Amino acid sequence: MRKSLLVLFLSVSFYSFSQTDPMFTHYMYNGLFLNPGSTGIGISEKPVTEFGTLVRLQWIGIEGAPRSQVFWGHTPISKINSGIGIHVFNDNAGPLHQLTVNLDYAYHLEIGDGILGIGPSLGILNNALDGTMLKPNDVDPILPKSGKSEMKFDLSAGAWYKAKKYYVGLSSLHLIPNEYNFSDLAASPSKYEVPFHFYLTGGYHFDITREIDLTPSLIAKNTKSITQFEGSAMAGYNKRFYFGLAYRQLESASVLVGFNFLKDNAAHFGYSYDFILNDLNTVSSGSHEFLLTYSIPKKIVLPPAKIIIRTPRFRLE
Repeated sequence: MRKSLLVLFLSVSFYSFSQTDPMFTHYMYNGLFLNPGSTGIGISEKPVTEFGTLVRLQWIGIEGAPRSQVFWGHTPISKINSGIGIHVFNDNAGPLHQLTVNLDYAYHLEIGDGILGIGPSLGILNNALDGTMLKPNDVDPILPKSGKSEMKFDLSAGAWYKAKKYYVGLSSLHLIPNEYNFSDLAASPSKYEVPFHFYLTGGYHFDITREIDLTPSLIAKNTKSITQFEGSAMAGYNKRFYFGLAYRQLESASVLVGFNFLKDNAAHFGYSYDFILNDLNTVSSGSHEFLLTYSIPKKIVLPPAKIIIRTPRFRLE
């Protein structure tokens, strides 16, 4: 069965193939990857400097199944009403390998009780095909017998609004039309495309009691070939322990758990397990995700303390 999945993958992947970015179950923590407008803002109550990593192990049990990692860091810069950041995305799916490194920027505007961030993300996107993983009997002869890779510029843009109780974002990724050719024959190119991605995200925070809160959220993803929806609800206890459920359209249902630790809950660890709901559940036991973030709260500058001067003859306050 594993071999037949590889054959199917290869048979539809070349001549004209477009690859979509993965959907992460922890999308609510992965704002910088989805939307550069969130740079320096995120989903925290106040802007923070944040570093994080997210690892996805998809379709456990299938040889060559996707393995994805995201690393990010961003911070607000109050003096210029902006945020700057960087994120790195690495993805391996069978013989295909994708690596992106992006610099992120957002200009911040205070609107109502929240902050609107608008900005671009510019970087490089490298796609590679390892021809040594392809078997001659399984693939077309135009495909390479060794590794091939191409690097091109990548551009994204987005807007992100974070208020006290909710957030909403709209973004478009891979705005530069890029095609990659992995063929060994110049007369017979095999086109690998990275299509536009559009994301709409949002979430609302409810305080159920003093100890319990609930945050439902939604993400919609659109490319030229597919539109997909995912929803989740995360319940928190005492702002330290979290449990959630999620559903990805026609694909999976998920369970999420997490907890905060260190002083001021600066660090967060999260884990999710996806139960596959389509035909892949006959060959895969599911998908895992691991999340780790660390936040440094923005310093609050207090006004200088009032100086009291006392003398034997006068007392000035």
